[in-house]
Amino acid sequence: MSKNSFMSAASRMAYAFVSVLAVTAGNANAQQTEAPRADAASNNEIIVTARKTEERLIDVPAAVSVVTNQTIENAQISNLSDISSLIPNVRASEGSLSPGFTIRGISSASGGDAGFPPAVGVYVDEVFLGRDRAFNTVLADIERVEVLRGPQGTLYGKNTIAGTINVITRRPGDEFRFNADAQLGNYDYQQFRASISGPIIPGVLAAGVTAISRERDGYIRNATTGQDLNNIDAEGYRATAVFTPSSALTVVLAGDYYQQSDITAMETWRAVLPPIAPFNTVPAQFPTDRVVNHNTLSFAEREIWGGSLRVEYDISPNLQFTSITASREYTSDGQDDSDGLPLDQFNVGRVENTDNFSQEFRLSYAGPGALDWIAGVYYYSEDIESLRRIRVGPQFPIVLLNPLAPPLPPTFVETARTDAYLTDEAWAVYGSFNYDLTDQLTLSGGLRYTDEERTVNYRQYATQVTPFNIVSLFAINVPPLRDSRQDAEWTGDLSLRYSFSSDTVGYIRYARGFKAGGFLAEVLSPPPFTPPSSIDFAPEFVNSYEAGFRTTLVGGRLTIDLSAYYLDFTDKQEKVNTGISYIISNAAEAESQGFEGEFTFRLTDYLTLSGSFGFLDAQYTSFPNAGGLGVSFSGRDLVSSPPFSGQVALQYDGPSGIADGVNLFARAEVVHSDALFTDTANSVTLQQNAYDLVNARIGLYNGHVGAYLWGRNLTNEDIIGGGVQVFSVITRSINIPRTYGIELRYQY
Repeated sequence: MSKNSFMSAASRMAYAFVSVLAVTAGNANAQQTEAPRADAASNNEIIVTARKTEERLIDVPAAVSVVTNQTIENAQISNLSDISSLIPNVRASEGSLSPGFTIRGISSASGGDAGFPPAVGVYVDEVFLGRDRAFNTVLADIERVEVLRGPQGTLYGKNTIAGTINVITRRPGDEFRFNADAQLGNYDYQQFRASISGPIIPGVLAAGVTAISRERDGYIRNATTGQDLNNIDAEGYRATAVFTPSSALTVVLAGDYYQQSDITAMETWRAVLPPIAPFNTVPAQFPTDRVVNHNTLSFAEREIWGGSLRVEYDISPNLQFTSITASREYTSDGQDDSDGLPLDQFNVGRVENTDNFSQEFRLSYAGPGALDWIAGVYYYSEDIESLRRIRVGPQFPIVLLNPLAPPLPPTFVETARTDAYLTDEAWAVYGSFNYDLTDQLTLSGGLRYTDEERTVNYRQYATQVTPFNIVSLFAINVPPLRDSRQDAEWTGDLSLRYSFSSDTVGYIRYARGFKAGGFLAEVLSPPPFTPPSSIDFAPEFVNSYEAGFRTTLVGGRLTIDLSAYYLDFTDKQEKVNTGISYIISNAAEAESQGFEGEFTFRLTDYLTLSGSFGFLDAQYTSFPNAGGLGVSFSGRDLVSSPPFSGQVALQYDGPSGIADGVNLFARAEVVHSDALFTDTANSVTLQQNAYDLVNARIGLYNGHVGAYLWGRNLTNEDIIGGGVQVFSVITRSINIPRTYGIELRYQY
């Protein structure tokens, strides 16, 4: 998308947006005012901790979106990835083992490579989850989710060059609380969530427990085995205790566990096959058919667990000390039928185990004067074991290598293995401040120094080989290799915020982001596909420039949040498909620029219109030899970067007219995305066309009980996610088709 067309589209959208506001604002003035509901609260009522201190959303000089617990319920959000449709210029891929978030065209997905950390940091109660394979779990008993777009190198640091997602759970307190919901739907979908909390010793000790269970049959049919793939079988638990021995001291102890075991094939396959038996007998495969022909069972299993200890101590009325100690573990096992055919050709499996520990100490000062500040230190360590297994079977198409070669013997099997052990140790010191230059003008800024050291122990070897030695086409023998690297950098931000009034704020912001280098932990293929130097890659950097405007109008009924930005990347880390495997390099320079906005308009006391939109122009400005020697990707779009995307929802929440105390809830939303590419090469076969998703929910409720009907993807859109082509096989993931069901809720 050219800059001229981008600006032209942005101008048209801005004109239409202002015109609609002008008309609807006039109508709204005649409506009776009433306190907004929780999910329609104005920006000056929403309190966030995006900058590690409580403040009004309207006062944050950065692009921050908030999804409240009420919106999570109303929009029927189950997984963390579901929130992406509500937030401008944020996308999430489907899948459990390899989910990914893309913010402003910058993707977090590692593609399953343990040595390639995500570019988006996900935190639960300020605890960094580390691996992207631990990101996407069922949301339950959540207070809110905050999404910070753009680099967050000062207060968060590690792996937040694209942005940060903060999940804040509900703390138990002195009020007894019980919530439960059950959802049933097609594909034998069943989800149950329950939370209970309250005082153990009033005023001193409170505790809470949350449990979830989720099951669903698969929506991809394996025509060879008769199995339904992409099912869900998951359960999880979280327990929290809050100890307040005095008004100055609060101690929060939390632990969680989540497990998921699926028969999975997030990918559907289409193969270009030789016109000879047995290959010419294989039915054609297309992702939108949601049918595969696999002879090998594909599966995916994962377990996630951890605990944290948070201590908050008020040294004085203006000075608070906070300590957050956390330990987390993640394990996974999976297998793919990598040839995508009902033939015993080729399959791979992977095991990954991760342990991490983090410790943060910080001081926060919020005085009566013009200056507020935060200072802290942070430590993080991570150990990763990543094991890959490769198997070549007797029906491998050796004719592709030598048309005169005889077929492989029926007993033929070759196997290889990749072992990668990685460690990551990082520490950082940081400080930030807000200084009121005048009653209306505030200067904010901060610096962070990060020192990160990574090591790798890598080995790749054949475990079973024949004189044909076909497995060496995929995995070369690599003797035990040990390497390490250390990256130390300053990052930071500086912003000016001007308060036109308590309800209208504008800001400008500069931020510097950095993501440390590392090591490829994937399968290494023979040269020229993967030169030996490609196991190591260097840090990437970004300069971010942003301007934003927030306002609340029409007596608090209308909130508007707008931002424009420009990101300039150097030495950008990219994982590129070579046609047989992957390499990671720093060959890329990229730019991302755009305009985005959110609005909520309470048209009447019970009717609310809300939405978000994002214009995005994200391209590689320089990416030579990315597709092989002499093949440049310069000028191509970044992955998952639609020129325009948006969402609009109309919601009624008020009297039903059936009986006193019985309310009607109805919500319909449309999610739109322009066409986008799912790979760095911008392959036509891996392109997703423009689409419109429709979701809806309707029901009745009183103060305690509710019953609803719901539907998602009601127009049954086919949406292609990430993909890759290796040899003659094209791998493309596809979304779940139309789903619908009932929901029962109870709260006390």
